Amino acid sequence: MNDQTTSKAGVQVKSILLSELFTMNLAIPEYQRPYKWGEKEISKLLNQLKTHDERTFPKPDFYLGSIILHEDENNNYNIIDGQQRVTTLSIIGAINQINGSFFSLTYNNPVSISTIHKNYDFLKTKAELIGKIDFSKINVTVVVTKSQDDAYNFFETLNTGGVRLTGVQILKAHHLRRVPTEKINQYAVAWEKEEAYLDDVVKRMMYLRRWDVLNFRFLPNFKHFDDFSWKEYIIEEFSEQTGKANFLDLGFSWHINESNTLKLSISKYSPRQPLNDGENFINFILENANTYKILFEKIPSHFPDDYKNLLNKIVNVNDNPGLKYMKYLFQVSLLGYSLKWGTKNLLKFSLYIFRCVYSIRLFNDNSILDTTVKNFATEQKLLDRILYSTSETQILNWLENDYKYKPTSPKWESRFVKGRFINRVLYTYNLTGATPDNYDLLLKEKFLNILNSK
Repeated sequence: MNDQTTSKAGVQVKSILLSELFTMNLAIPEYQRPYKWGEKEISKLLNQLKTHDERTFPKPDFYLGSIILHEDENNNYNIIDGQQRVTTLSIIGAINQINGSFFSLTYNNPVSISTIHKNYDFLKTKAELIGKIDFSKINVTVVVTKSQDDAYNFFETLNTGGVRLTGVQILKAHHLRRVPTEKINQYAVAWEKEEAYLDDVVKRMMYLRRWDVLNFRFLPNFKHFDDFSWKEYIIEEFSEQTGKANFLDLGFSWHINESNTLKLSISKYSPRQPLNDGENFINFILENANTYKILFEKIPSHFPDDYKNLLNKIVNVNDNPGLKYMKYLFQVSLLGYSLKWGTKNLLKFSLYIFRCVYSIRLFNDNSILDTTVKNFATEQKLLDRILYSTSETQILNWLENDYKYKPTSPKWESRFVKGRFINRVLYTYNLTGATPDNYDLLLKEKFLNILNSK
């Protein structure tokens, strides 16, 4: 296929052959996400190439899709989008001994290097199949920009409506380009260190920010916590609505003035604060990720055993969707509290927020839906009470004394979902003789005994 070029305002869109692409001075920016394709993705590409090869003539060149490149002042073509495909085909080129394909690219990320070695070994087992791949018969659309901003704008536009990248991955690309050049690698490494937790953290922060009684904004329900319906809302909240006028790393934390001495309550950042592009957003989300990690994923050994027991024996036992939805609200509430007040009184808050959130199961005889949990949270103004509290005592007193509910009697038997949950609580806290009339009293007495023993 002949080179077809369209050029406008510093942006070139070219239709070229893969063999030509590999003659360009391609580079992988240090801040790019690692090369992570595995056997599943590679096998899919190989099958597509095989199917195309088996088509009867005449047939067009195989179309690989679009590659977005940023041409810098040194005439390097930085791969902004397409690294996974380009790297995979570079490995194939190296195995097939096609000059100029693989060794023109340099990789520094340990994850990328490890993955390349694994995929090289895997592709060597496919020698007969990959030996038929002809780079001069593979077509690619290349978008070349002189501006890094333009390159990432193309990147975000292509991915916003698709399913190739998650919302969190697009946030990384969006905000790293706003970081000063000398700090990009530092922030890219810090991001990847917490990457395993960031999708969970971003979604929970979305609830803290959007379930605001004064400015309530729509979010997909808990039922859709794990699917791509979240993507557009994540991008809107943390990319489109972040500040563009300046990139100051601003914090709007809660301050306490004691004897004319001003001190932070705990964190520099407030869960609902306005955010700026670049360092401000990245620092905000990484600090929240660290708090999420110690609360739920890598719990420090010095945290109370009773806190760990609550999570392991009750909260993390999700044998029903309704329990999972309540778990999400429990986590969101605990995260918001800890970001504001820290973990000094973590055990007390966790016990009483558990009592509050999971009371939904006790006063409701019907199935617990995602909308049931949402309605409870908004009616009780739960997240607002936590984030707008002026002291720990205020929110703890409300949870322990002011929040009241009445368990209903039907379906306490263990053959019902409700009964299994109740019996798990009764067994964990040894609430002998509990009935709907005295259950909450016994539970609060047990919590008081636990706290007084510390």
